[in-house]
Amino acid sequence: MRNIVLSLIALMACTALQAQNMEEPQVGEVLLMSSQDGNGFDHVHFPKLNFIMKRGGVGNWTNFRGTKVVVKEQYPDSEGSKFVVLERADGRKFFKLLPSVTASFNKALASGELKRI
Repeated sequence: MRNIVLSLIALMACTALQAQNMEEPQVGEVLLMSSQDGNGFDHVHFPKLNFIMKRGGVGNWTNFRGTKVVVKEQYPDSEGSKFVVLERADGRKFFKLLPSVTASFNKALASGELKRI
């Protein structure tokens, strides 16, 4: 009986650890960008559109629906959230201007702005 209980506890601990690791961003992981509305992204940090236009970029949020991005770096903030640096998988720049952007990983996943493939 004791062996069965210990086996169940070990199985639950392994499952919990595996689920926790699934929430961690992995460098090199490919994600899919998907804006829920036409007003842009809340948790993927882009500059304001007027800044993009002044620098000669093309400002259009709808271009990023279905865009694949790669996690290039991850780091925690002071609150314990995970931030990631994202680059486009096709090598192009965001708005023909930015080589990479940052995102609050857990919030972007929860809101549907980023999806795991």
